[in-house]
Amino acid sequence: MRKLGFQLLTGICLFLTPWVLKAQAKNPANAAVIGDKSSVPSSAAQSETGGAASATAIPNDQPPTTYGENLKKSEKEDEAKSDEESEKPFVPHWTGQLGLAYSSQPSQLGQGQITRDLTFTGTYEITESGHFFSLGLTGGQQKVEGADTNYGGMALNGGLGLGFFLPSLSLAMQVGSAALNSIDSTLTLNFQIFEPLTAGLLVEGGTESHQGPNPITQDTTTLVEIDSANISGGVVIGFVPWDFLSLSLTGQQEYSVTYQWQTLSQSLQKNLNQGERIPSVSLGADVTFLKDFVLELSGQVGQEFYPAGTVYSSVLKKTVTFAKPTTQNFSGFSMGLMYNFQ
Repeated sequence: MRKLGFQLLTGICLFLTPWVLKAQAKNPANAAVIGDKSSVPSSAAQSETGGAASATAIPNDQPPTTYGENLKKSEKEDEAKSDEESEKPFVPHWTGQLGLAYSSQPSQLGQGQITRDLTFTGTYEITESGHFFSLGLTGGQQKVEGADTNYGGMALNGGLGLGFFLPSLSLAMQVGSAALNSIDSTLTLNFQIFEPLTAGLLVEGGTESHQGPNPITQDTTTLVEIDSANISGGVVIGFVPWDFLSLSLTGQQEYSVTYQWQTLSQSLQKNLNQGERIPSVSLGADVTFLKDFVLELSGQVGQEFYPAGTVYSSVLKKTVTFAKPTTQNFSGFSMGLMYNFQ
């Protein structure tokens, strides 16, 4: 009987063995030996294993963040911060500019005007559209009757930003050695053609008086007051190809009249009414570097048409006399270094 039971048990084991091996082949990671209690984890072990896995596991659809991705994220955050700053409401504020400048106008008849300037300008930005007001103070040297003289000046300037229309008006006054007194005003009517290009008209006029030799006798020991006036008109074009560079082209025609001379006591006056015509073309460039510094460069060419007689030359900056109408060519250049601050 025992022998029969043992044979029956052996047959059952032989029958089940292929099924167990087949199941192990399909799922080897979860395979366990039947009857081996070590292959069945305890409930505490299952709890610890499950907790660790839930704390450290990384989903397959979210790979680890790389350095490049962190850099891009930082750049996006900086751009967002910059956009937020640019969207801050405009507040009226002052800006300042301090500059040094030098200019020269040589001509066929000799050296013309030379200026050396130190300028301070304060500008009050009223609106975001472009309304502004500025006050400038200038001191330096310039030629009067062919001699270097000291002078000081003040300039008032204001402008409006009316969409594509950008008008401005300036008024400049000078006083200096040789009893120099001058006042000059300029009206500019600029139009914004498109974002980097502007074009407009300018009209300028002024008067000047100073002391110099008698224009009739040319006696240098006897000084008289010489009075003149000028008016000019022209076209100005501005182009800003890049943020650090702005270009300007100006063509204008000036008419200057030496209308009288008089004794210093103003007891004797003599009318002259001699006029000259001065067409010219100027090209300028402003280069911004190191954020707050601006290098200003400009060049000029033109002609001066003198009448027969005595006239105060706007280019030579002295009184000259010609027996017949005369024409001279001239050129000029200027350069300046400006510092902008707030």
